[in-house]
Amino acid sequence: RAWRRPRRRQAGRVTRGDKYFQNRTFAPKGKGVLMILPLPMIFEFLRYAVVGGIAFLADFGTLVGFQELVFSQCSWGVYVSTVCGFVVGLAVNYFLSLLFVFTQAKDCGKGRSFGAFVVFGVIGLVGLGLTELGMCLGIECLGWNYMVVKILVTGGVLMWNYLGRRLIVFR
Repeated sequence: RAWRRPRRRQAGRVTRGDKYFQNRTFAPKGKGVLMILPLPMIFEFLRYAVVGGIAFLADFGTLVGFQELVFSQCSWGVYVSTVCGFVVGLAVNYFLSLLFVFTQAKDCGKGRSFGAFVVFGVIGLVGLGLTELGMCLGIECLGWNYMVVKILVTGGVLMWNYLGRRLIVFR
């Protein structure tokens, strides 16, 4: 057929070809918590989670390397190793976030100054404080292995870091 009747668009349904794609939400109204987040922000968070995973590998590798090779005989070595891992993970996260996460046109100029890096780092320092608190509670109070505690604590700190950086640095 040369002529086809256009399909009706269903309320709340979004396709890639939809010209209103950028303004739509993930779920139809009244269908869950994610409905308040626009699709681009959901994709942005997923990219941040991947970048955070790569930064976590750098952080975790540095933590284990320092703990096992440098501070293995020190009772406080795990906390110093956590700080060393934080510094490496922060640098990896910052550069990969600029390249892959906060890439929208309106964000191009944001986050690329020394002041923005300082704010990025301060948000990370709060995350480090949360990490150290979780490490202390997990290791000292619960008696868990430091590697298990680090993996568990990272999930909560990921949310803090994303929201803080999105709302303050890359708003």
